[in-house]
Formats: sequence, C-alpha cells, structure tokens
Amino acid sequence: MNPDSASRSALPAAWQLYTAFFACAVMLGSWYPRIPDVQRFAGLEGWELGFGLAGYPTGTLLLFTFGTRWAAKLSFSQSFRIVVPTLGIALVGATLAGNVASLFACMAAAGALQGVLAVTGNVVADQIEAALDRPVLVRAHGFYSVATVVAGAAGIGFRALDVAPWLHLTIALPVATILVVVATFRVGGQRSVPRTDEYHATIVLPTGPIFMLFLAGGAALYLDNAASDWSGILLRDGYAADATTVTAAVTAWAIGQAAGRLGFPNLSSLFGKERLALILAMIAAMGLALVVFSPAIFVAFVGLFLLGIGTSALFPMAIAAAARIGDRPAATNVSSLSQLAFVAGIATPIVLGGLVQIVGVRWAFASGAVMLAASLAVQILLHPFATPSNADEREARSDRTPQSAGQ
Repeated sequence: MNPDSASRSALPAAWQLYTAFFACAVMLGSWYPRIPDVQRFAGLEGWELGFGLAGYPTGTLLLFTFGTRWAAKLSFSQSFRIVVPTLGIALVGATLAGNVASLFACMAAAGALQGVLAVTGNVVADQIEAALDRPVLVRAHGFYSVATVVAGAAGIGFRALDVAPWLHLTIALPVATILVVVATFRVGGQRSVPRTDEYHATIVLPTGPIFMLFLAGGAALYLDNAASDWSGILLRDGYAADATTVTAAVTAWAIGQAAGRLGFPNLSSLFGKERLALILAMIAAMGLALVVFSPAIFVAFVGLFLLGIGTSALFPMAIAAAARIGDRPAATNVSSLSQLAFVAGIATPIVLGGLVQIVGVRWAFASGAVMLAASLAVQILLHPFATPSNADEREARSDRTPQSAGQ
C-alpha cells in the first residue's frame, strides 16, 4: 500500500537518502585503508586480526536477528543523526585497539550500528520508492560505493602525510556528521515503520534452494571481505608496496564496486540477470587471478578493480532470487539467506586471517577461487538467477529488503 499524501510529504527526498548513505560510507571508507596500520600498531598476527575484524559481522548479525523490529521504528533523522557519529566513534576506537579483544568489541559495536542504518535506510527507501513509483535503493548503494572511493582517495593523502589512523578518522568524523545533518534537514521525526512485515526479527533455517543461492552469491561476500579488509595487507606483504600505495588498494576495489552498482540497471537490461551473473563471476575470477599471480603492483590494482566489478551485484541478485523461490513467503527466504550470509561473514575474516598466517596473503586471496568455482557450478547447473514470468512483484519487493551496506 502506498503512503498517503501526508506521509509522502514528510519523507526525505531521494537526494537526502543518497547523502545519508554517502555519509555512512565516509567513515567505513576511511577505516578500510588503515587496517594495515592498525594491525602493525596492535602487533596482531594474521589470525588475531581476523578474529578482531570478525566483530563487525557479529554485531551486524545480532542486530539483524534480534533488533530489526526496533531499528525499523526509528525515524530517518533519529537513526542517521545519532548512529553515524556513534559509528564513527566506534571506528576511531578500533584504530586505537591494542589487542584482539578491544578490536573485536569496537568492530562489534560498529557492525551493530551499521545494521541499524541498513534497516532504517532500506525502510525509508521502500517508502520513497512507493511514493515516487521509481527505484532508488540501487542508486543509494551506488552512492555508498562512491563515498568509499572518495574516502579511500582522501586516505591516500592522509597516509602520504603520515597522519595517524586515529587522527585520520577523527577528521573524517565531523565531515560525515555534517553530511548527515544536511541529509536529515527538515525531515520529519515520524517513525519509519515498514510497509510490510519483512523486518520481523526471527531465526530462519535455510532450505536447499537457499543454500544453493548462498553458494551462487557467496563468492561475492568472501571476496568483498578479502578486498575491503585485506587488500592493503596484500600489497604491503605480497608486493612489498610502500605505505601510500598500500592505502590506495581499497580505492581500486571500491571504484570497481561503484561502477558495477551504478551500471547494474543498464547491464541487467542488456544481458538479463542470469547471463549477467555469469559474466560478473567470470570477471571476478579474472580479477582474482591477476591479484594472486601478477608480478607487478599495477596489474594487482587492475585485478582489485575487476574484483570490485565482479562482486558488485552477485549477492543482491541472490537476495532477489531468494524472494522468487515460492516455497515460503518471500520475506522468510530473504531473511534466511541474509542470516546465512552474516554467519558466513563471521567465519570469513577468521578463515582469511588463518590462511594469511599459514600460507601467506596471496594464497589466502587465492582461496576465493573455491567460492567462485562453486558459484559458477551452481549457476551453470541450476540456473538460480533465472526470472520466472510471474516473479516480477516478488523481485521488486526483494530489492527493498535489508542489506548490510558497505558490502
């Protein structure tokens, strides 16, 4: 049911939603390039860093499982004005973490706060789409990726000036806060109650088809985690790059993500979702090969860029496909796939950290080939991204389900 005219007038404009997503990514985009500095400051081994970074998906999983009903009732202005600065403070705390426990705690707080923003942002996007009768959420996530690029580019400058990570993020904090104030300017304080029950908090076990969709889209999550959290360490330890070059690694990946997300609607119309998913997985495989086997830093940057493109839309496409299965309500299947992804997200940094410790960072990245092979096999054999003719409405609804931003 569309919002009535009174509700519509109180909703933020689409550009305000884009600005809010951009503001959130300013902080996370500033954090990613400084992970190698945090590791060195705290003296963490690979597996220790992995355990610390696992706090982020742990916090997000807890929020999505037990706190979505509460988070969805926050207004647009309440959630973004309070949570974005608080998220920034948690990330500043993470830059000062001196051990695994403190890093895990700061990252868990940041992950839970990010989950609040993901729920509220998606609820509001749902309402705006109903009011304007046009999609805005995909573009909002595109602005999130653009902000990651901008913040990463700024990080290169801060690293070249030898600015400490805590000071770097402290400087970024008021920038994100000001952007949030702009985004919520003159927006009403009414609760952003969802139009459907898709945000009901529950634990939903995956079925066979859900697990197959997880394999089809899970490669994107594994490789995204590798690129966002470990690409700087890859260039530092795998390519002996200097500190400034290391900081630029995440930017290369984020540029690919932004290009893939902003271009997704046109690419989907051109190739169709099933063929596009195969193309993206193959692009990701090409990028991974360049990252692992390249003898030159420049080629590794190209590989990270291709990884960004290849993983940009696979998981959102899996979420949309989950809503089309039809064996259970769309919201139930979407929740099941999302929770499975968050559980895997907790294990991913731990696995990567352990592999970095045992076989080195290049071969830790190479482990993503297993996920890509599973994705390609499921796509070729089972066609999970095929769109039945009667699935249009369910797919449209699935595009408005909560997704963790920054992935």
